[in-house]
Amino acid sequence: MSVSADNSGSDMRFGEHLVIKVGPKYSDIRLDKYLGKRFGQLSRAKLQRIIRSQKIIVNGTRAKPSRKVNWQDTIELDLPDRELLSEEMPLNIIYEDEAIIVINKQPGRIIHPGRGNPSGTILNGLIHYAKFEAGDDGEPAFEPGVIHRLDRETSGTIIFSKNSRINDAVSEQFRRRTVGKEYIALVHGEPSPPQGLIDKPIGPDRKFIEKYAVTDTGRSARTRYRLRESFKTHSLVEIQLETGRTHQIRVHLADMGHPLAADEMYGGTPIYRGRFQPSLEPDYIINRVALHSWRLEIDHPLTGKRIHFESPLPADMLEAIQYLKNRQL
Repeated sequence: MSVSADNSGSDMRFGEHLVIKVGPKYSDIRLDKYLGKRFGQLSRAKLQRIIRSQKIIVNGTRAKPSRKVNWQDTIELDLPDRELLSEEMPLNIIYEDEAIIVINKQPGRIIHPGRGNPSGTILNGLIHYAKFEAGDDGEPAFEPGVIHRLDRETSGTIIFSKNSRINDAVSEQFRRRTVGKEYIALVHGEPSPPQGLIDKPIGPDRKFIEKYAVTDTGRSARTRYRLRESFKTHSLVEIQLETGRTHQIRVHLADMGHPLAADEMYGGTPIYRGRFQPSLEPDYIINRVALHSWRLEIDHPLTGKRIHFESPLPADMLEAIQYLKNRQL
């Protein structure tokens, strides 16, 4: 980690975590413009893309490119390991217009580059797609931006923006909690009652890094659930998020005593065929957190019309459901 005072035009050190103190000559300047002055090697558009694709913190709060910064403000960011790569890959686009692009994310795919994962992400694929759709001037058709995130193992619907103005508009809907977010999960056991509201605060687990827990000192978290179908050992549950805390669904369902299948961090176990034999590799049906972002609903950032997008259940969850049904026969 590097801590430094303002020094416009300083060399860019790729892959470094920086904590920057804004100097006295700056007042009420946009974050992207300030960083452009500090790191002249990158265009403002590229800086906006970096800001939108990761968590950049200003005075302890995640910031947008349009955030105004002033003297003595503290900025924290991870400089990219390298320029974001353009990579051809299947994207499974389910909707696209001049403002947004909606993708049915496959399990195991990462949303954006980060430390240890500089390539192979959906954002890398979208950069390639934007270049492929370039106009006669050769410029990319759009600047893809991350609006929200799904965990690596979670599948389903995710929305990306095509420019910074759209990114700000849709991100604001997420902040105001006006976005409809519905998931489908395969959980252990059968929730009782079959539907309800879980209203318990969530915060970092005090014992384990990267894990979260229900705790009185956490932030407010509200999860609605409804039993869709039950099997002998598992259940299929529809979930509606009213807040968006890290690992919220996983934590709340585990706290109920119904962890998600294969979510070993919170007490779940994989689903596999036959009996487990220590001497043999299990024949896994599903060995990733059994969570799917089924439906997203937003106000379109250009028209204001309420629209929704749905992604069908992926093959591994469908196979697991059929296997659980057959075991009941």
